[in-house]
Amino acid sequence: MNEPSTIEKGGAEFEGVKLLLCENPLPPIDETIEAASDELPRSNHYTEPYSAPLRDLLGDRIGVSTEHIHINAGSELIRFA
Repeated sequence: MNEPSTIEKGGAEFEGVKLLLCENPLPPIDETIEAASDELPRSNHYTEPYSAPLRDLLGDRIGVSTEHIHINAGSELIRFA
């Protein structure tokens, strides 16, 4: 079994579980589980590249021009001008 104590940056000891930046110790909220479950039957493919409908929805919701919103299914589609 691993020791719960590790030496952190700066030499201080840490008691507990280390999480990566993308991890959350809390479970998802019920609304999130329900929304994900509803979409599960349609989750067997990537989104369309650049997803115009999603960009339109997000742009309207947050008040930003769609030319400032970039959506993609993976980093291979990101291009910098």
